[in-house]
Amino acid sequence: MPHRYGLVLGQGRSGTNWIMDSLDASPITFCRNEPNECVPSQFDRLVNQWRIGADGAALSQWWDQVIEHTATHMGERDHRLNNPKTFVHPISQALGIAQLSARPRFRKFASRAIWAWDDGEWKMPRWVGNLNDPEIFTIVKLVQSYNWATWVLENRPEVPVVQIVRHPGARHESFLRRYVAHAGAETTRIAKIEQLRELTTEPGMKDRMGSVDDLTLAEAETWFGIYQMETFELRAAESPRYLRVVYEEMVGDPGGTIERIYDHLGLPLPNEVRSTIEAQRSTSVFGPVSKDQHERVDLWRERLDQSDVEAIDNILCTSSIASWWSSDASEEQQVA
Repeated sequence: MPHRYGLVLGQGRSGTNWIMDSLDASPITFCRNEPNECVPSQFDRLVNQWRIGADGAALSQWWDQVIEHTATHMGERDHRLNNPKTFVHPISQALGIAQLSARPRFRKFASRAIWAWDDGEWKMPRWVGNLNDPEIFTIVKLVQSYNWATWVLENRPEVPVVQIVRHPGARHESFLRRYVAHAGAETTRIAKIEQLRELTTEPGMKDRMGSVDDLTLAEAETWFGIYQMETFELRAAESPRYLRVVYEEMVGDPGGTIERIYDHLGLPLPNEVRSTIEAQRSTSVFGPVSKDQHERVDLWRERLDQSDVEAIDNILCTSSIASWWSSDASEEQQVA
């Protein structure tokens, strides 16, 4: 029997981990975090994850096999099994044994006796649980993988897709703190411009972007995000299996948004799961969530350089997706 699954999609620093943490509270979900980033990964067969419309033949040939592997394996990037699961042995869960496979040091030690743990993915050990339970619903989180998600909506209509979007300015400010501070601004800008060069053949993109070599990091990030969100929305909007979640709306109404997501995926949301989600709101996989995140969705305007704020606003106002954040100011007042 094919495994039931759904996709969670978004750009980096857009709230995908928040959604995954909320979905992991369910006892029947098996959450795979960016399995395409494991080394090695079954997704290596699918080369172009972000250029929408690319490599359709490879997706048709390999997608189902890749998903079958993903649904029956654990991975080095997966979050710990912190919540009770129907497919995890209760004793293993109670003693914390289910957590061991998520600890890199333990895997390194165990790989001396269990060779498969040298890989980026491995079968769930029998002393942890059983991933062949037909009640399991696998959640696959994919960042920047808009090409794959588009193909799934158009070719696997039974598979639900949840996309979370965040204002390009807010996402960029978070990206600067979490990633660019370590990788380097100029290195990151050059890498992004290389991607944008591929988009100059897309209808209208070259004229809209101008000379990509002259773009700042904030401009390059914004144009790349707009390409992905605009193109994906155009292809996905009519699908009943697609749900768009706006990060800023989730901040304002987390309970209602989570309910929409669970309903879209066809997952039950009993009171005990709601309570678990609410209790976890103050933390994330990266540690405590700052108070600002829940009270000031527009704080990025104060933290970024004013020139970057203006550049991002000027680019966004040319896009059809600008309406997603047309009420930012009023939402900030309601949440604060």
